[in-house]
Amino acid sequence: MLRPRIPCALATLTLLLAACSAPAPLVSGPAHPPMWLADDGDTRFILIGSVHQLPPQLDWQDARVRRAVGQADELLLEIDPAEMPQIPALFARMAYDEPVMTLDRRIGRGLAAPAFDMAARAGISAYQARTIESWGLAMALGSVGSADAGLTSDAGVEATLTHAFQAAHKPVRGLERAADQLALFDALPDATQDAMLARTIRERGQARGQICDLLRAWARGDTARLAAIATGEVARTPGLAERLVYARNRAWAAALTARARRPGTVMVAVGAGHLVGEQSLPSLLGAAGFRVTAIR
Repeated sequence: MLRPRIPCALATLTLLLAACSAPAPLVSGPAHPPMWLADDGDTRFILIGSVHQLPPQLDWQDARVRRAVGQADELLLEIDPAEMPQIPALFARMAYDEPVMTLDRRIGRGLAAPAFDMAARAGISAYQARTIESWGLAMALGSVGSADAGLTSDAGVEATLTHAFQAAHKPVRGLERAADQLALFDALPDATQDAMLARTIRERGQARGQICDLLRAWARGDTARLAAIATGEVARTPGLAERLVYARNRAWAAALTARARRPGTVMVAVGAGHLVGEQSLPSLLGAAGFRVTAIR
């Protein structure tokens, strides 16, 4: 669940984004992203699985999405778009505020050299690469492939929906604060951070096929495949799933349950990995008494 842009520090760790190895488009044709309706009688939540960066030309706003945008009174995202300008400064402060060991001690001499090469590609100086905490370097290095793939945040689900709701003068809010989201990574044990960084470097070649798999599963609305990708992603670094996915899903389910005290229709766009698999947000809302159905 990590990725191309330092914000939305999560929606499925490195579920996102590097270039495909083949010259064919990352994904072609109209997309059909996964969506659910959670209804308690007088409050309706329309859930859509988000991908934070997408190819600009991808047509993913099908009739279901357009109808949801028209019906909803407000939009809830992981982070309020108004907080986005603060994220670079937050990241710079939080990712450099603790002393770290040398890279070869953190991830081994064999991975330190390619880490410096990847950092240079990402515009990170050798000094910065030596002094940044492992979670921050993993995030920055994980973003390198997205530009090569032609993927942009402006084309992503959140940015597109935000523009539509703001144009219609409907409120857009966040489920959590940007500082709290980044703090989830900053608070990871050093060993977990180092493992995350090492895997980012070790799997730098594999990411090319992984992103194709992710985007195509999302475009097909293939929730089983998305669940397998999301589960495999966090499972490869022990300690991530509970902190970065399950605990946040529970917090969001509680926030939505509280919001349901007021009637209305709310569109909710969060990383697709939060809506599939074990302890998913739709499952938690169902357990809380909502009628949850997939929107086909």
